[in-house]
Amino acid sequence: PHAQSQQQQQQQQQQASPTRRSAGGQHSPTRRGSDALPIEGQSQRLKVFIDSVANVKDASKMQQVHCKVSLVDTNGQELEQPQNTAVGARPGNDANSLTLQNAVTLSSAPATWPAGSAVLIELRHFKKKENKVSTRCWSFMEKESVRPGLFGLPLAKKPADPLRQRVALFNKGTPDLKLRFSFV
Repeated sequence: PHAQSQQQQQQQQQQASPTRRSAGGQHSPTRRGSDALPIEGQSQRLKVFIDSVANVKDASKMQQVHCKVSLVDTNGQELEQPQNTAVGARPGNDANSLTLQNAVTLSSAPATWPAGSAVLIELRHFKKKENKVSTRCWSFMEKESVRPGLFGLPLAKKPADPLRQRVALFNKGTPDLKLRFSFV
């Protein structure tokens, strides 16, 4: 009986992982070494929390704002079904910024993604006159740069290029898309 209780205690200790505070005060699992991708074989998926966008002309006039999040390989092929954040954004500090504060969790674990793959984020809105959803601007982060934390990424002009070869900056490369990555 005594050995059994020690085993149970060890299992409970292994299951209870320590936490640390990240830059934004959110709790995330502690990593020994670096904040790099989980080691091969781990099944942690990537949660993409889109906080805000800035310096998008007349952003406050956009309707049904949301983001489309895609995972693509080096050939621009989707590795899983793209996901949309919930529709809705609040005005930011000025007429050219929006606060989205929505998240999606990708289906696959980053450790399983091929080298050179990337997460694409498109800022989308509804155009009433044309009765369609349109991409306003987009950004991306390649697998090799993905790690937990808060990031500011530059926005690119549409159309989105999954190959990431024709990237024309939307605003002089300023980090106007604020997002947070975490592993779940």
